[in-house]
Amino acid sequence: MKKIFSVLLMTLLLFSIVPGLGKVNASCSDPWSVTPTAKSPIGGEIVTPQCTSGSPYGWVSLRSTARLDPAAKNFKQYRKVGNASKALSDLERYIATSTNPPVAYGSGKWAVHTPQGTVMFYPKDASYGKPAIKWNAGKEVIRYD
Repeated sequence: MKKIFSVLLMTLLLFSIVPGLGKVNASCSDPWSVTPTAKSPIGGEIVTPQCTSGSPYGWVSLRSTARLDPAAKNFKQYRKVGNASKALSDLERYIATSTNPPVAYGSGKWAVHTPQGTVMFYPKDASYGKPAIKWNAGKEVIRYD
C-alpha cells in the first residue's frame, strides 16, 4: 500500500510540473546556437530556435507536403495540388514568421527574406505558367498544379 501511494504521489508531482512546459516543434542543426527569448512563468527560459544554416524556417515542412518530380534535372522540383491562393497560403503558413513577414513585390509576387535566403511566391511562374514558390535562387521549386 505504501509503495502504491508513493508511485501515485510521484505521478501527481510529475504531472503538476509538466503542464508548464511547452511543446517543441522546431529544431536547429546546431542546438547550441539558440538563445533564450523570454522567461517562462515557472522560472525557466523560453527558447525560439533561429537556425543560421540549412533551409529557411518551414521550408522542409512545406516541401514534405509536395511530391518530388523526378523529371527535373538541374534543380529540385516538387509538385503540389493547388492554385495561387493555396500557394500564397502555404507561404504564409509555413515560411513567414513575425520576424520574417511576407513582403509584396508587385504583380502579385511575394517574398519572405530569411537568413538562409529569399523565398519567393509567383502567382504565375514565367517558365511554368502556374503558381510556384522558389528558394535557393530557384534551385528548389514547389509548383502548384
